This record gives sequence, C-alpha cells and structure tokens, in this order.
Amino acid sequence: MEIKQIHQYETFHQIGQGIGSTIYKAWDTEKKCQVAVKLLNPVSYIQRDFDKIKLYENIKHPNLSRIHTVEHYQDSILIVSDYIEGRPLSELLVKSEFPKERFFYLFKKIAAALIELYKNNLIHGNLKPSNIILSDTFEPIITDPGLSPFKNFQKTPEFVVPYEAYHYIAPEQILNREPTNKSDFFALGVIAFRILTNRLPFTGSNEEETTQAILTEPPDFALIQPDQVRGIYSLFLGKMLAKDPTDRFATGGELLATINEVALFDQNIEDYSPFKPAPNNPRKYLSLSVLALLFIILWLVLTLSSHQ
Repeated sequence: MEIKQIHQYETFHQIGQGIGSTIYKAWDTEKKCQVAVKLLNPVSYIQRDFDKIKLYENIKHPNLSRIHTVEHYQDSILIVSDYIEGRPLSELLVKSEFPKERFFYLFKKIAAALIELYKNNLIHGNLKPSNIILSDTFEPIITDPGLSPFKNFQKTPEFVVPYEAYHYIAPEQILNREPTNKSDFFALGVIAFRILTNRLPFTGSNEEETTQAILTEPPDFALIQPDQVRGIYSLFLGKMLAKDPTDRFATGGELLATINEVALFDQNIEDYSPFKPAPNNPRKYLSLSVLALLFIILWLVLTLSSHQ
C-alpha cells in the first residue's frame, strides 16, 4: 500500500513487511526528524490489546526505542516510534559477526532498558534478536516493546506467528499463563545461549516440536567454551532458562547484578585459555577461587530469595 501522508508524517518509504504489519520510514514535519511508522493489519490488531500498547508511549531510555504515539488509523493500529539506524542482532548472528567480547556490554544495556520498563509496571514481551538493533559501535536499541505476537498461545488460520518467535517464548506462555518480567528473562537467556554457542537451546523441525523442547528438554551447557568458564556461565544461563519462572531472577536488578558478577569473573579468567600455558602464580589461582565462590554464594542467595 502506497502512503503519502498520515497526520504530520510524510515521505513514506516501506522498510519492512511482516505477517502482521508493514513498517515505513517517514518524516515527522512537527518534530523535524525521521520516525518509524508501523501499521498493524486488522487481524493482527485483533490479537493485541490496544490499551496495553498505549501504555508504552513516551517511555524513555537510551537503549529502548521510544514509542511516540499509538492510535487507530482506518482499520489498523498506527504506531510511531524512533527510527533506529543499525543492524539487527539476528543478522549478525546468522553471519557470525557479533563480537563475543561485547557480550556483557550488550546484556548490561539490555538489562538496564528492561529495568526502566519494569519501573513502569510493563514488560517487553517480545525479546528476540531481530528486535535488538545494534549501531556501528554495537550499542543496542531494543524495539517493539509490548508487541508480543502471542496474546494467548493459540494458533488461528488468519494470524500466523513467525517461526522465529517460537524459539524465545517462555514455558509459562506456552501453558497460556500471563507473561511477566521473568518471561523476558527466559527470552534473554535464549539469546545469550545462542550468542555463546552459535546454537539455539531448544529446537525442533516445527512449532510443536520446538515448544515441546522448551517445556521438557534441558539446554546443553556442554556447548559453552572454553571449559574454564562453563560452570559459571551454566549457572547464569540456567537461572534464566529455568522451566519454572519462580526459579529465574526475580527482578531486573538481580539480573543486572549477576551480569556484573559474571563479567568480573570472566575478566579475571580470560588469561586461562586452554591454548596458553598455565601461570605459576598461586595467588592468582586463589583469587579466582574466591571470586568463583562469591559468585556461587550470590547465586544461592538470589535463588533462595526468589522462593520466599
């Protein structure tokens, strides 16, 4: 559909086409800036709660694409948000171009953006690599908050959910339970596992097999390399990928604190590559052991507190 102008938005150029929406780059004549305009088609609109989407208007964070306005337009929903220059994380993962040394930077920024949503009693609900846009310096911007393709986990002939989305849906959503911030943590755990191993933790040849794997199969942490960091990373990812949401991090603050602890451990152990001779400094071994013990204690405290 060719569009010349909607309200103060003009000079439309289509930049994306999904099953449930069409995305345009446009010019905001009032704010004098480029914006992204998304039109949700009528069937997609039925799947979503208009009032809930409006709650995301004007929430500001440097790592979150800001939604300027949400309104009805003809038989669609019109969503206007920041236009983000960059490449989706999904593209970098397919081409193996994401530098793993930026792993902790990426997840610290994402956690901080999620915390801002949680302060407003909102969740993202749609975390996946295609909704994380990276600048040339790998600064992440999370897009499409509140636009989960799953209102209820039901298939309808009129609205087909993209297959990618099934890999990042939490077990409780498959069981038709209300998603929470812990559902975001599960999706983030899937993304983290994929970055670290170049594989998805739960797979199948179709949607049914994939969702069954999410519900029943454990992730293969043996894929994490090198061996020296596997234990710590397994604790971290295992917490996010727990089947029971009560076993995951309770808050965004707990998630961010753990990311910082794992990053500190990783920084101290980076010289212990299996391709390098082991150092002869016993003090360094001791400091690493103490750091690992502190991390395990922190993990136990967070786990116990989340069950109280």
